[in-house]
Amino acid sequence: MNKNKGLAEIVGGSLWMFLGLVSGYILEYANKIIIARVFGASDYGVICLALTFATIFVDFSLLGLHIGATRYIAIYATKERKSEIKAIVIQGLKIILPISLLFSIVFFLGKGFIISHFIKKLPDTSVILPFILLIPIAAMAEYFQSCLRGLKLAKYSILSKEIIRKLIILVTLVSTIFIWKSLIFVSLAYLLGFVGYMLSAVLWTRKNTSCSSKDYSEEFKVKDLITFSLPLVFSFMLTQISPQISNVFLGYFREPKEVAFLSIALRLSSFVSFPLAIVLFMFLPIMSEYWSKNECDELKTTFKTICRWLFFISGFIFLIFILYSKPIIVYTFGKEFEPAHKALIILSIGQFFNAICGLNGALLLALGESKKYFIRGLISTIFTLALYPMVVPKFGFLGAAYVNMIDIVLLNLIGLIFVYKRVGAHPFNLNILFTLIIFSLVLPFLKNILYLDNLVSQIFIATMIYFIVIIITGVFSKKDISFFYDLLKKKSYLK
Repeated sequence: MNKNKGLAEIVGGSLWMFLGLVSGYILEYANKIIIARVFGASDYGVICLALTFATIFVDFSLLGLHIGATRYIAIYATKERKSEIKAIVIQGLKIILPISLLFSIVFFLGKGFIISHFIKKLPDTSVILPFILLIPIAAMAEYFQSCLRGLKLAKYSILSKEIIRKLIILVTLVSTIFIWKSLIFVSLAYLLGFVGYMLSAVLWTRKNTSCSSKDYSEEFKVKDLITFSLPLVFSFMLTQISPQISNVFLGYFREPKEVAFLSIALRLSSFVSFPLAIVLFMFLPIMSEYWSKNECDELKTTFKTICRWLFFISGFIFLIFILYSKPIIVYTFGKEFEPAHKALIILSIGQFFNAICGLNGALLLALGESKKYFIRGLISTIFTLALYPMVVPKFGFLGAAYVNMIDIVLLNLIGLIFVYKRVGAHPFNLNILFTLIIFSLVLPFLKNILYLDNLVSQIFIATMIYFIVIIITGVFSKKDISFFYDLLKKKSYLK
């Protein structure tokens, strides 16, 4: 791979991810705002809890095979071995589909227990039925989206997951709940959204692999996919559904309203690591390709460069959230949700750390270190699962926010240690550390300095201060600027 080619491919694919994720976030927040303002905090919490349990069963159903599929498809795609790619798609699906159907049945049989112990204020038990049907549909959608990721088809992946799914939910909500104010239509909207997501992901995967159960290679053994993916079953599930675990404990010990507060703060705080979500799509397949070709120097350089960019972009979002958490919550979701602003600050700290260091998990997977990926998830999960029952009953959603923040930081620290021992790479340098020290000293006083009544003027001044500090400390180098300039001139990677 030519020098900077992988970096350019990540940026090129990330442009599609940026456009898609921005559109997806807008659609999602329109959906959440409609539900929150029409139904209030308690009913919003009920929907969050129902979706939480469906998500947990979906993640169990995937068995980590979707991550294994992404890695192996990326490796075989560079060698143009299409028959092996078809084998991966079909063999993985043969495992995921029956297991997801089984978990759907488990959810159905256990719905009485779940409702009585966790979703305590469910007005109508039929509300949960669409979420039960959603499990196999969502599992297949996520698997085929991972196949598109391995093929580096960012455009199709983002259209199916972020645009089609969320647009269907929005259209269904707008066309139903203002006429029939019932939570069942919210559940049906989510179900229809995932149906659209699954169908589009299946069609685009089939189109780009010519996938047929009668014509694929037997050279790729399914045991290779399972051997790599098996350690990911619990580790990936637990690292990905930490917010859902928070909701489960809150639903058990507290009221649905607190689930709503935490859910809103969790989703808003994810904006801080929004740049990380953009680059992750292309990062795993590109790093897998580097590693398969033994290009370790390029791998390390790309890793460090992207971490520096993530610090630069996410740092600004983090600053705005810390300074203006309360107006952000109140202006979007309403006065009833104001208590969530404290949780937003807590969670934003964890997400900022995740933005800087979060590539470590994808890099471990690219290196084939699924066992170490499992170990880091296991350690952080055991620690946080021990904290939740001690903290949540007494401190509620704020306690859950602190535990969630600790979980993110611990997970990334362990991952960074493994990555450093394996390839000698880490995201920090003196410029980043110096910038962190400056902001840790200035931030407590910055809001008092910005005494203007006009919120727009305050944000403008805060922005200027941020960029001045970034320039002074040299986080964003001339080399970074020249790279983007050359990339925009070529335009060959922006397809």
